Formats: sequence, C-alpha cells, structure tokens
Amino acid sequence: MQIPRIRSSRISEAAAFLALDILYVVILIVLLVGRQAHWLWLDRIHNPIGGIIPLGVPWFGALGAVTISIYGVVDHASAWQSKWNLWHVIRPVVGAILGTVAYLIFIGVIQATGTTPSAVGASASIKLITYLVIAFVVGFREETFRSLIKRVVDILLSPGDEQQSPAVSISPSPVNFGGLPSGQPGTSVVTVTNTGSAALVVQGPSANPPGTAVAGTGFALSNDAVTGATINAGSSALLTVTFTPPAKGPQQGTLTIRCNAGTFPVTLTGTGTK
Repeated sequence: MQIPRIRSSRISEAAAFLALDILYVVILIVLLVGRQAHWLWLDRIHNPIGGIIPLGVPWFGALGAVTISIYGVVDHASAWQSKWNLWHVIRPVVGAILGTVAYLIFIGVIQATGTTPSAVGASASIKLITYLVIAFVVGFREETFRSLIKRVVDILLSPGDEQQSPAVSISPSPVNFGGLPSGQPGTSVVTVTNTGSAALVVQGPSANPPGTAVAGTGFALSNDAVTGATINAGSSALLTVTFTPPAKGPQQGTLTIRCNAGTFPVTLTGTGTK
C-alpha cells in the first residue's frame, strides 16, 4: 500500500529530528549544569560581549527553542514535510539569538526608563533567574516575539498617516498531495496568517461567494476555522483540505479564500496511483 509507506517514511524522518532535539537538550543541560558544577572547563567560559550578557541567557533561549521544536515534531510526525528539516536543525541557534536580543532589550528599557521592578532590584541570583526565564520564553515562543518586534519596528518606521491594512500569507501554497491510491483520502493543513497591521476579516459561510471554497474533483474542506474568522495582525487560522483520488491519474483543484484583503487562490494537486 502506498499510504503506509509514505506515512512510515514521514514518521521515520520526524523520529530522526526528535532524536536530534533530544541530543540538543542533553547538550544544553550538560552545559548549564556543568558550568555551575565546575565540570571540566565549562566554568572558565566567559560571558559574551565583555561579560555584558550572562552565558546562560543564550543557552536558555536555545533550550526554549528546542522544547517547542520537540512539541512540533511530535505533533506533526504523521504529516511531516521535508521543508521543516532545516528549521528544526537551526532552531537552537535562532532561540539563542532571540533570547539574547530579548535580554538586551529588557536591560535597555530598564536603563532608559530608570525603572526598577521588584525582580530587577532583588538579589543577583533572582535577577539572573528573571533573565533566564525571559530568554527561555522568547526561545519557546519565537514567532510571537518576532511578530512583536516587527510590529514595533513598523510603528516606529512607518509614516504616521499611513493607513493600516491586513495582508495574507497562506502556507503551504500550492498544496501538493503527491500520489495516493484511488479512494484513499489524504489531508493537508493550510495556515492563513495575517501579516498586515489591521484585522483580517474572512467572509462568512453564508456570503455569496463564501469566505473559503474548494473546486476540483476529489478535493474537500474540513475543520475550517478560516471562514467567517477575524484574524488579528500576526495571528493565524487553520483549515484542512482533503484529497481523495476518484481514479488513477492527476487531479487539480483550487482553494479560494476571500477576505477584506482580496481574493487568494491556492492551487491543489494530487495524483491517483491506482
């Protein structure tokens, strides 16, 4: 059967990245614990940038990133896609960088405003714990942090009279189901993200035409949280497209999303293998 082989291959690939993430966790824990326990030469590593940044900050940022990476691998194991491979490989590096950036912003705001929150005015150990928690949370929710930074930059750099507007990003696009045996369904989760600066409003199911629609033989919608949704800037909504090949041979369809930002067609393709 084609489906079991494809699914087994996807699960095996996901399992490899799960093992990689676990290796990352072990390395980070050894670094974090080893530096405090004075293992080998770990306690001799200096804090980066002339001691300004506690070394634990990028490490905790990386740990947060790996934690959410493990969740993602487990959650999407049966629908694994190779386009995620590089992202999971570099996730600790991204988490370390963003955790460090968040720390610098946090310290910069405190120094610029002269505020002294209770945690910041406490002992050095409490301060460090606060910084490490911030780094971990930013690494864990890096997408939220990046969206926040983008919105702040847009506010600072955009002209004051520029009208805010929604924008649409659809992933994956196009949607390719590959080869499936005739009569056997396959699914793909489509994410609709508002990358603009104002609320994205998708037409409701009773609108003419409706907010989401699928055309093409063998294609259908399910778990549609996009139709009629109001998607705030930086947020997303999901829907599932199902493809059931009616017969052997290629099929093509279209997923159409209609909203206050315009009409967005997404090509759907799949092939019946027998």
